Amino acid sequence: MEKFKYALSPIKIGKVELKNRIVMPPMGTNLANADGSVSPETIAYYRERAKGGVGLICVETTAIMPTGKAIPRSLRIDDGRYIPGLGDLTDAIHAYGAKASIQLNHTGRQGVPEANEGAKPVAPSAVPCPFTSAHDPTAIPRELSISEIKEIIDAFARGALRAKIAGFDMVELHFAHGYLIHQFMSPLANKRTDHYGGDFQGRLRFGIEIIEAVKSLVGTDFPIIVRLSAEDFIPGGLTIEDIKKIAKILEEKGVSAISISGGMYPTLDRCLAPIYYPRAFMVPYATQVKKVVKIPVFTAGRINSLALAEEIIRDNQADLVCLGRGVIADPYLVKKSVEGKEEDIRGCIYCNYCCMDRLLSFRTIRCAVNAEAGREDNYPIEKTLSPKKVVVVGGGPAGMEAARVAALRGHEVTLYDQNDRLGGQLLVSSVPPSKEEHIGLLNYLSNQIKKAGVKVILGEKVELATLKKLSPDVVIIATGAVPITATISGADNPGVYSGIEVLKGKAEVGNSVIIGGGGLVGCEVAEYLVKQGKRVTIVEMLDEIAADQEYYSKKVLTEELKEAGVQIMVKTKIKKITPDTMVVENVNREEMTLKADTIILALGMKPNRTLEDEMRNSGIPFYTIGDCVQPRRIAQAIHSAAQVAREI
Repeated sequence: MEKFKYALSPIKIGKVELKNRIVMPPMGTNLANADGSVSPETIAYYRERAKGGVGLICVETTAIMPTGKAIPRSLRIDDGRYIPGLGDLTDAIHAYGAKASIQLNHTGRQGVPEANEGAKPVAPSAVPCPFTSAHDPTAIPRELSISEIKEIIDAFARGALRAKIAGFDMVELHFAHGYLIHQFMSPLANKRTDHYGGDFQGRLRFGIEIIEAVKSLVGTDFPIIVRLSAEDFIPGGLTIEDIKKIAKILEEKGVSAISISGGMYPTLDRCLAPIYYPRAFMVPYATQVKKVVKIPVFTAGRINSLALAEEIIRDNQADLVCLGRGVIADPYLVKKSVEGKEEDIRGCIYCNYCCMDRLLSFRTIRCAVNAEAGREDNYPIEKTLSPKKVVVVGGGPAGMEAARVAALRGHEVTLYDQNDRLGGQLLVSSVPPSKEEHIGLLNYLSNQIKKAGVKVILGEKVELATLKKLSPDVVIIATGAVPITATISGADNPGVYSGIEVLKGKAEVGNSVIIGGGGLVGCEVAEYLVKQGKRVTIVEMLDEIAADQEYYSKKVLTEELKEAGVQIMVKTKIKKITPDTMVVENVNREEMTLKADTIILALGMKPNRTLEDEMRNSGIPFYTIGDCVQPRRIAQAIHSAAQVAREI
C-alpha cells in the first residue's frame, strides 16, 4: 500500500528477510505450562498476532537456566525437552508469513524467589536491585563466581542452539531492562574488580563472551538481535553515549540488529510506558544509535499505530518499529490498517493492566480492552441457539462492550443512555491532556455496536416502568458510578465543585485551586488545570497520591504533577470548607487554613444502584456490570461486560 510503503517494505536481519518492518517485541505472558514448556494458550496467543500481519514476532523472555526466570511461568529453553513445543510455536508463527525470534534471558538480581523455586538471586556483585529490595529488604543477590559466569555463558549459547533447532529464524539476547547482562554492563550494579568488572571494557566482557559463545554454536549466518536500554535513567548509570559505544562494538562482533528500549526495574516506566508519556517518546534514542551503526535498529515506546510507524521509518529515525501493547489490544492492528479499516482497531489505552497489574502479580496476561487476550482459543464469541431480546442500560465502556458481544452472538440488543452521547466515564477520563487514547476506545466501541446492529437510544432515562413496557428477556444494568457526596462541613456550598463537574466543563475555575482528594480523578483534574496555568494544591489523607493506580503510572503522574508545580499535601484531612478556604489537619493534628479561588472535591465514586434496587423484585432477569457493581478501572468494566454477554 502506498499509504504505508515504508512500514510495509521488506528488510533483512542478517540474511533473513522480513515481509515488513513491524515487530511484536518480547513481552512476558505467564501462559507457559508450569514446567516452562509451550502451552496451547501460548501457541494460540502468538498465532493470532502472526495472522494479524506483523513481520517479526519476538517471543517473550525465555529462561536459559532453571532459575533466573522473570516470571513463574516463563518459557524455558534450558533442556532439549522444550524443543518440540517451541517447534510447534515457530510452525504456528511461520504459517502466516511472519518470522520468529525468541528472547534469551537471565534475570540476575531482579529475579525473585517466588519465580525461581526459592533460589536466591545472583548478580555480578552483591548489590541489591533498588526496586526489588524496596519490596523485600532481604533481596540481596549473591555474587557470581568465575565458574558460574562461564556456566551462564554456556547456557545462553546452548539456548540459542536449541532455538535454531526449534525453527526460530533468529534469537534476541536481553542486554536491557536491568537483567543480568545489563547488570554486568552498568556501573550501578557491577562493582567487580576482576576482568568482568572495573572499566567499560571489563563490564562489557560478559555480554561479548555470550555473543561469541552463541555464534560458535549456531554459526555466523544465524542472526542475533541485542536489546539494549538506551539509558539506565538513574544518576551514575549507563547513558545514551555509553550505549552508542556498546552498539558499535556489538556490530563489530557480528550482531545483526539492535533493539532499543529503556530503563531498568526502578525506571521501567521507560519500557512499560504509561499513558502519561507522549507517543514515540523513545524514538530519539533509537535515532542516535542508528547514526553510529549500519545494522538495522528497532525502536519502541508508546507507538500506537501503523501510521506513526510509517512516519518513523520514512523519516529514517529507525529501521523497524515495535508495536507491543498495541498488538495485545488488537492482534490485527497491521492487517486492519492495510485494509483501510482503522476504525475497527481496538486501540491500547496504555493503562499497564497487561504488564503491571497482571504479570508483576505473577498472573497470566490479560488486556484491559481485549477480553480475549491470553485465551484466544478458550473465550470465543459464539452464536447463540436461543436469541433473546436484550436491553442494556448505560452507554459507558461496560454497557457498550456488553451490547457489542451480545449482538455478535445473535441477540436483539437495544442500548439506552440518559445522556446525549455514548461514552459514560470515557467522556470524562479522556479530558485530561494525557488521556486522548480513551477517545479512541470510545470511538471503537461506538463504531462496533453500530456495525453489530445494536439499536441505540440516547437522552432517555430508563426506569422500571420503562422496562416493563419493553418486556425484555434480560436486562444488563451498566449505569456506572456517581461522585461520593462529602459529609464535610461546607462541602455543599455554592462554588464547591466535584472533579467530574470540572472535567465535564460545568465549573467556573479561578486561578488558584484546592483539590480535596488525591486519587486518580483528583490527580488528573490537577493535571488538566495546571496545563491551563492554574495554581493547584492537592490535599490527600493517605500517605501518597494516585494510590489507586499501578506502580509506574503512579510514579510518572506524581513526578509530572510535582514538576508542574502542583503542591501536594499528603496525610492531611479536610476539616471544613468555606467558599474560598479549606481548613485541614495534618498528621500532627495541626490545623491550617488554605485559601483559593476554587474548591474542588474528588473524594471517589460510588455505584449508581438506583435501577438495580428497583428491579430486585420485578421478575425481570438482570445482570449488573461495570462501575454500578463497584467503581474500578476500565479493565474490570470491559471484562465483566464480556463475561455477562457470553453467558446470556
